[in-house]
Amino acid sequence: MTEDPQGFARFFTRNLLRGLLFFALFLLAFVFLRDWILSHYEQWLQPIADEPFWLYVVFFLNELIFGFIPPEVFMVIFIPQGTEYFIRQIILMTILSYCGGFLAYAGGKFLSRFPAFDLLGRFPRLAKWQPYYNKYGGLLVFASAITPLPFALVSLLCGWLKYPLGRYILFGSLRFIRFVLYGYLFWLANSF
Repeated sequence: MTEDPQGFARFFTRNLLRGLLFFALFLLAFVFLRDWILSHYEQWLQPIADEPFWLYVVFFLNELIFGFIPPEVFMVIFIPQGTEYFIRQIILMTILSYCGGFLAYAGGKFLSRFPAFDLLGRFPRLAKWQPYYNKYGGLLVFASAITPLPFALVSLLCGWLKYPLGRYILFGSLRFIRFVLYGYLFWLANSF
């Protein structure tokens, strides 16, 4: 099979830009809707922020299973609670997200042991992408760690396709940067 690094680079760049655009739009929407959110905060979000256990359960399951709800949705809930509380929540959410992704990786590795899942990887359409994944999978983990691409799904895929654990941990640790940076940007946006 001949490699197509330009095709992969276009795919990666396009999806990275889409993810960053999504975040920019989400942040912009927050800035414009901030007053409305804060005016309804006590009625809708205050009870969740005061007793966040179930919020953390939903967040962790999201980060473990699919990751389709962006973490920023959860971050917004804690902004009005004050700086120190917000920082603690961002740290906790970061740890939960990284642990959820790691468990998704382990789950993918576990599933790869079953013959049915092993056969799925041998389908011609999937098999043709395996060399690209082996070579460029770190970029996919990087993109999912810092953009709204589903980190849990990419983590599961990494485990299933036996992406090296050390490289997964390295690229996945960029998730910490995402949470710090996005949390900081939300905090700044709230200051306007």
